[in-house]
Amino acid sequence: MKHLIHDSICWYAAEMDKVLENLIRMPYRSCVEGAVQAEELSRFHDWCKGMGYCGSYEYPYIDRIPAIQIRRQAAAKMKRWSH
Repeated sequence: MKHLIHDSICWYAAEMDKVLENLIRMPYRSCVEGAVQAEELSRFHDWCKGMGYCGSYEYPYIDRIPAIQIRRQAAAKMKRWSH
């Protein structure tokens, strides 16, 4: 289990910065999927902390995609379709 946790932390550290930096250019669907994945990863880490796997200090804070950003993406998509 510790390997799975370690891999999830490594993925998050390597990929999430890229996602957040490119959020404005991401398609709406990718924004929504990213928000869902961040929430699921956060719940997984919370569960692992509750079970006592690894020290709680070892888990990163999960940056979530703000709901306002998803709404902006949706508005931009609707604007493109309306023209």
